[in-house]
Amino acid sequence: MRMVDDAYQNLPGWRADLERLIGSLLGYNSKDVELFIQRLAKNNKLSYDP
Repeated sequence: MRMVDDAYQNLPGWRADLERLIGSLLGYNSKDVELFIQRLAKNNKLSYDP
């Protein structure tokens, strides 16, 4: 997790691919991760491009 965080730290903005990677590392089902990303994008008005 720390290595992933370090790799993405300097990238601008919110990254859906990072959310997917972290969800996978934590053992979450990919469908649940996608629902989480969609909810984040909707509630925070983030741009989301699957």
